Amino acid sequence: MQRRLELDAARGFMLVWMTLTHLPTIASPLVNQPFGFVSAAEGFILLSALFTGRIYFRLAERDGYPRMRSRVWMRTLRLYLYHAAVLSFAFLIETRVAAHGNRPGLHNLLDFYFAVGPRRAILDAVFLIYRPPLLDILPMYIFFLLLTPLVLSAAPRWGWKLILAASFAVWLAAQFGLRAAAYNLLVRTLNLQIPLSAMGSFDLWAWQFLWPVSYTHLDVYKRQRQNCSSEAVPWPNIRVTSRTSSSFSLTTVASAISSRTRARS
Repeated sequence: MQRRLELDAARGFMLVWMTLTHLPTIASPLVNQPFGFVSAAEGFILLSALFTGRIYFRLAERDGYPRMRSRVWMRTLRLYLYHAAVLSFAFLIETRVAAHGNRPGLHNLLDFYFAVGPRRAILDAVFLIYRPPLLDILPMYIFFLLLTPLVLSAAPRWGWKLILAASFAVWLAAQFGLRAAAYNLLVRTLNLQIPLSAMGSFDLWAWQFLWPVSYTHLDVYKRQRQNCSSEAVPWPNIRVTSRTSSSFSLTTVASAISSRTRARS
């Protein structure tokens, strides 16, 4: 399956951009959201959705949806293991440095770990409940990747318009406190004992809108494949349809407000 090198390069650039944003250097103020409220995190999630949708859509069309779901779950497991490795380094190495050295910034990043102890923090982190600052974008990516088979399987039955409308409704509810309401419900029903601030800075209810919006090009891509005998099919031009142009505009707006939602968290 042919990869898009420009997408890989752009995603890699977003990772470098995020790293420069969070490093305490003179470059941080210059690269931290230079385009208004749109940051490298939105770019990374958007490009990841474009890349993921194209790969697994083609896989489902070629090998069937069960094969596609299996590949997605294996990819999700691999990313989870990467996240677990990073957490292991944070809990085994960084906590020792923060506890015995003069590193108040590092200590603040792991304040929940020090407040509840390693056993409780590790258990919550294993279930992706505890998502320390700067280590919370990969769990969000994992959550959205788990939704990919559901979205791609539902699209032929219900169509992208209904899926996009449902996702937009969730995003809209997130602007009026859906995250806090869901958190309070979990606290009451499951006796959840973790502050909302320790569950990551990203509002998943708002950010999920970037994922299905990025998939709206797949109908155009499918029609191009049906009309093209070659296996190498170009990406659909974002200007060819009004729907793809509207989706791009919605993505920009959603990215901006998702960033504001993250900033309020």
